Amino acid sequence: MFKYIISVFCTLFISVLATKCGVEKNVDVQVDNSPIDISSPRPSAKLQGVTLNEDQVACVRNGNDFSFRCLKAIFENSEGENIVYSPLSLQYALAMAANGADEEVARVITETIGCGDIQSMNSFMTILLNQLPALDPNVELKVTDAVLINDKFKADASFKSTMNNVYYAPVEYVSLRNPEVVLDRINEWASRNTNGLINPFLYKSDIGNDLLAILMNALYFKAPWNKFLAFVPELALKDSPFYLDNGGTINVDYMYSDAYLNYSRRSGYEVLELPYAGNKYAFYVLLPDGRNGLGIQALFDCLSADEWEKIIDETRISREVVVFLPSFEISKRYQLKQALVSLGVGKAFSSAGFDRMILKNNKQYSCDLSEVIQKSRIKVTEWGTEAAAVTADLMIGDSGIERKPTVFKADHPFAFVIVEKTSGVILFEGVFTGKE
Repeated sequence: MFKYIISVFCTLFISVLATKCGVEKNVDVQVDNSPIDISSPRPSAKLQGVTLNEDQVACVRNGNDFSFRCLKAIFENSEGENIVYSPLSLQYALAMAANGADEEVARVITETIGCGDIQSMNSFMTILLNQLPALDPNVELKVTDAVLINDKFKADASFKSTMNNVYYAPVEYVSLRNPEVVLDRINEWASRNTNGLINPFLYKSDIGNDLLAILMNALYFKAPWNKFLAFVPELALKDSPFYLDNGGTINVDYMYSDAYLNYSRRSGYEVLELPYAGNKYAFYVLLPDGRNGLGIQALFDCLSADEWEKIIDETRISREVVVFLPSFEISKRYQLKQALVSLGVGKAFSSAGFDRMILKNNKQYSCDLSEVIQKSRIKVTEWGTEAAAVTADLMIGDSGIERKPTVFKADHPFAFVIVEKTSGVILFEGVFTGKE
């Protein structure tokens, strides 16, 4: 029987910028080598639901559309492998960077992730920071941000204020004269905010002398299944067939449950809702019809914000369902530049459009986005689920330095989504294909 479920997703948003020329050390910044501060809100009062205005409801809808398009883009570059990532963490990472961009690049980012402008985006992100953790006393959810800046540079005052007041992100300075200390602080922060799941996150080769700023976001989720849902170890299926897309099988272990659950049948696939704790959060399984076909690709072809709204609306009829869900572990690392360009963020990668984040000699210092990397991990077993995601956003100047990228009976492939039900915000998504 499941006693609890732990889902941890951590996004560390890493901004690496190359210097254009020699720099002088800012004498008015203080370097701190202590553990990176955590100042995310910890609400004590319980809320019945997330409160959003009309513009913020649109942010949710458009953001969910971005989530599915991004998942599809990742899958198309995955060679059919298992996937897990956190769209909400990615949105936070891009949102923080947008506050350091010029108007054109900021507009491209905000529109792509689902909010029309910086003000609407920041208000929406602040509401989620404060309200998501307050919905269910039996669910622990934390959203944590932090900013590290090379002490040869200085944070723009407006950018620093936004990070402090909107994203609850402390802004600290680091000295690259001792990169091991910087690396230790980043990895300690990553470990602390993922319950030790992501450690180490960065390596010495990731910390070059061109590092300018690091924007970090961690999303942590821990929840038990709803008391009416129980997986029974004694009835689990061991070493049983799982049918792969395009033919073939592997053997997996299936968890078993027999419960009254919300279920619906859509055109070409089934949907099952597995509720957490007080029913504010849920795990949705989207299972395409048939075996040994191209079910996941066909599923992605129809998934959109419109389709997701219909899924949520129609998956409200409870019936007795016998559930066989594989226990599995997925660990992946993605380079997301190609996916994000295909989704409309190409401008951020093609022009030095981030000039409102960093100052050099008290003047704005422009840079552009080079690569976005996400490393993620999820375990689903009979005792629960444990997962983490780490995202690195690398940014460079126009110095011409070439930076080498870091190498880094659901009985057939299915997609999964973790959502906050009162707002509709998607926290995590993935695909289990059975292919490592």
